[in-house]
Amino acid sequence: MPVPKKRQTKGRQGGRRSHIKLKLPKLVTCAHCNQPKFPHRLCQSCGFYNDRQVIDRVAQELKKKEKSKNT
Repeated sequence: MPVPKKRQTKGRQGGRRSHIKLKLPKLVTCAHCNQPKFPHRLCQSCGFYNDRQVIDRVAQELKKKEKSKNT
């Protein structure tokens, strides 16, 4: 089997790997509440997606408060 004749330097290795990195997530602003959100995802702060409410966040917060009062 063929083997490399000479060892590759750290600079060449780093240059080859220079494009291997984590990318920052792309964020857009929510049209309803102007909070940052991921594109094509539900807004975590208001519960809207494509100008329609999918999750009622206010009702969820009220349920949490009632649950914490009971325990």
